[in-house]
Amino acid sequence: MKILKLIGGLLAVFLASIGISFMILSQNTPLPEPKSPEDIVWEFLIKDKPINPEVLKSQLISYKRNLRDFENKHNYYENTIDSLLVIFTNNDSIHIAEIALKDSLFITLKDSLSNELEVLTANLKLKDIEIADTQNQLDILNQQLEVFAIKKTNMEEKEANLKSLAKTYEAMKLKDMASILKNVDDNTVMRIYFEMKPKKRQNLLLALDNKRAANITRKLAVLEQS
Repeated sequence: MKILKLIGGLLAVFLASIGISFMILSQNTPLPEPKSPEDIVWEFLIKDKPINPEVLKSQLISYKRNLRDFENKHNYYENTIDSLLVIFTNNDSIHIAEIALKDSLFITLKDSLSNELEVLTANLKLKDIEIADTQNQLDILNQQLEVFAIKKTNMEEKEANLKSLAKTYEAMKLKDMASILKNVDDNTVMRIYFEMKPKKRQNLLLALDNKRAANITRKLAVLEQS
């Protein structure tokens, strides 16, 4: 049974190879060109055996038919090639147009991004200037605060000294107070007055001469009314 299958397989391969060889030979073997009317007439005249006119007519008709078919195929192939060339040309034109459009869009986008970058860079420089100006203002304010703090400290120290001085004057006798106040200006006298206890303030005025005491009294009245 196995031998029969093997023989059948070899036979199938052999037949297939013969069929393939026949197909290759038939494709590679050029077809005979159709005879021209001149060749047919020439064969009719030179051959020993005469050709039947009907046969000659049939051969001429067949030649014309073959020639017409050949011309039709030739025209078909030419038209097909022309159509393909048109399609390829159009495709190339479209492709070139698409590339040009993409290049144009890329350039436009690049220019737009460059402009935006320039604007952002300019704004950043302005922000840096504003930040520097604000920092300068902060530095000036800090300096002013330091000056105010120093002045406040000095004023507090002076106020503390003035309070201490007022207590000293409160403990003095009128004669000692009068001899010292001769060398003190009116504004300082009034500041000492306000720092003294209300019960002791009259002693400060009594230690002054009448004219100066009256003048300081008027100033004190104005300050208390304002």
